Amino acid sequence: MLISVVNQCRSIPDEQVVNAIRAINRQLAEDFYSFWSRYGRLRFDGTAISQKPLDNLTQDMRGDAIIYLWDSYDSDDPFGYHDLHHSGIPFGFVFLELSEALGEPWTVTLSHEAIELLMDPEVNLLVKGPHPDPYEDGREVFHWFEMCDAVQDETYKIDGIEVSNFLLPLYFTLHEEDGKRNDFLGTLNCEGRTITSFGVNPGGYAGFYDPLINDHDIYTPDKRSRDRQALKSNVKALRRAIRYQESCVARRHHDQIRPHQLSVDTTKDIKPLRCESIVVELAVPKNVRALNEILQNIIAERLTGKWTVNRFIAGDTDLELVCRDRQVTPAEAWDICHELVRDPKVRMAEPFFEFEEPGMTVESNDVAVIRAFGGRDDPFKDGEKDKEWALKNLGIDQVFKLDWNGRTPGEGIVIGHPDTGFTTDPEIINRLDIANGFDFVDNDNLAKDLMNGGNEGHGTATGSVLVSERRQADDPDNQISGAAPGAVLVPLRVNKRVILLSMRNLAKAFAYAINKGCHIISLSMGGLHLPFKLKRLIQEAVDKGIIVVCAAGNRVKFVVSPAFDANTIAVAGSNINDKPWRGTSRGEQVDISAPGENVWRSMPLKVADNLVWQAGVGSGTSYATALTAGVAALWLSFHGRDNLVDKYGEENLVAVFRYMLQQTSRTPPDWNNRRYGPGIVNAYALLNTPLPDHLPFTAEEDSLIHDTASTMRRAIPGANADKFLSMTSQSKGVSKADSFLHIQELLAIAGTDMALHDALDSGKSSVRATQVSKAKLSSLLNNMQISKSLRSVISISSP
Repeated sequence: MLISVVNQCRSIPDEQVVNAIRAINRQLAEDFYSFWSRYGRLRFDGTAISQKPLDNLTQDMRGDAIIYLWDSYDSDDPFGYHDLHHSGIPFGFVFLELSEALGEPWTVTLSHEAIELLMDPEVNLLVKGPHPDPYEDGREVFHWFEMCDAVQDETYKIDGIEVSNFLLPLYFTLHEEDGKRNDFLGTLNCEGRTITSFGVNPGGYAGFYDPLINDHDIYTPDKRSRDRQALKSNVKALRRAIRYQESCVARRHHDQIRPHQLSVDTTKDIKPLRCESIVVELAVPKNVRALNEILQNIIAERLTGKWTVNRFIAGDTDLELVCRDRQVTPAEAWDICHELVRDPKVRMAEPFFEFEEPGMTVESNDVAVIRAFGGRDDPFKDGEKDKEWALKNLGIDQVFKLDWNGRTPGEGIVIGHPDTGFTTDPEIINRLDIANGFDFVDNDNLAKDLMNGGNEGHGTATGSVLVSERRQADDPDNQISGAAPGAVLVPLRVNKRVILLSMRNLAKAFAYAINKGCHIISLSMGGLHLPFKLKRLIQEAVDKGIIVVCAAGNRVKFVVSPAFDANTIAVAGSNINDKPWRGTSRGEQVDISAPGENVWRSMPLKVADNLVWQAGVGSGTSYATALTAGVAALWLSFHGRDNLVDKYGEENLVAVFRYMLQQTSRTPPDWNNRRYGPGIVNAYALLNTPLPDHLPFTAEEDSLIHDTASTMRRAIPGANADKFLSMTSQSKGVSKADSFLHIQELLAIAGTDMALHDALDSGKSSVRATQVSKAKLSSLLNNMQISKSLRSVISISSP
């Protein structure tokens, strides 16, 4: 293969480029060819720098592929230039700015690009092998056929020019071969070993297609590799990693996949949002009749269509608007909110959406059930056929043996349970407070799961993990044990299907649970952004000593809402081997982990017109959350909630529980506490640790809802919220309320579009502030349905 090198970089003289090409040609001919038997050569093409401009195209271009040298990546010119002049020819880019930020010579990047273009010019080859993360227990994924990524931090010199290390053929074999090595340099790592097959050396990374999540992923094992990926994310539209996603083919039955058959639907993350209503907080005296009149006047002056005004919650002064004559699109809903907050009588307005939960994409009823309840995609590990393995893993079996003074563990504690409702499962029916439940879907007092909406029975399954009565040795095989068998569950039906979540119903359920005097709220579902009304309700719950336990999320890379809120207990999933469950969400917002893989629960099944219940295993942070909420009930019950309130005060109760939960957790070897919290719940240690005499921490006031930078950082820790706010502040007429709405709209979109989420999350690098630029944000949002207000501040023309 002949690869043309075109120097469009004004800071590198052509003479230096020619010297680098000579050294890399020696590498290709003498080092690379001897292992791979693949011949390639670089040739310097293009005009001298003095003869540019950029559009001065040479007439003697003869390469089979092209590598461009370019100064800056923060523009659309490089890609457009290639598309205009050499469309269809395999290409690569070397950006001087990026090489400097990575702290590596540009000649190393050129060597890297040349080797990888030579081996996979069309970016469409994959190799089956074990997942590079040791926590994934060697399950099969499909590795990108990249020659340098895994050893990218290692270089050597030829004629004084630094070039990149590269992998050898044995790297792509399933078994290690004694006396052989998998990379050219054979560098020893900190353990005194060379890189293993499908492994990653320090500073490197591995990209792969993961059939489990039906998406591509990148494994970054250390800070250097994470920094590298954070820096590269700004140019991902030009990167080989993204071109894999655009050109590779994906099939569910991956045991039969061949590289040329693989592809990915790049629109699969886009899920429709349905605007349910708009909640309005008015900055006026709280007289309901006056509020209604004011809001009606605002509607008449500023909005089109027929709108109904209601109290959002009975006895509440916040109002909600519902359009009666048409369906309001998400983009229009955000613009309506911007219009409303410009009225001085309105403090805040925000839409509530119904949407498909992140990580719960429905491809068929069968797949939806697997994703909602786990099961067949997590094979049994040793010990998991014991129906109480999760309770034993948490030390709950030992807790049951403590002196409870004749009470059932968890007795006296009431748990609010927003979910799909209840069924008359014998496992839990005696632990349900049906009379105090509520159905927010059908707006009646019976929160019964109708078992006709798809993914039926999720509320029953998670409820059984919480409060099923203790299983005895002579019990039927289908009976299981719950974490807090003495607690009472208040069923709150907020959705028909576990994968379709109404944030409006969820907020109403939180208010209801608070008013009913629940001590815990266990939420085994999650969403996109966190509406200000729901955030305030969570704050109100915590101020009243209600422990809010939330699922971190399933099969997406980020912690979902409301788990990312600082006032909740965000729970990730682990397995019987004390490693993270492969499908768990992860991130700095996670507070703790608990078993979430192959957890035993009771599952309702519809046979003809009859319901039957069967014990089985399910996987998901839903079950980790239910177990942790059960542990919270045990703690409150064991010490006596009233005693805890007298000792610490209602407003401090949740913080004391969080502190003790984390301090008494088990930390397995090599545990990543930045992704999965400080460890795994240890209920026995939690209950046996003496209560502190005084508050063991300094209480911190929660950020105000209008602190937009704080809101964005909590949702996406790597986002450079300050930089984004500086983008919007340059536009005239952008108020604090407008900025908050812009942040919320971005977060809602980022929950459905991983490209945007990854771009916003690009600030994890401490090497250099490389967060998403305005130009990049504009290009990502250009074809999306977004509000006119956001288009204006990002400078995107209307479609």
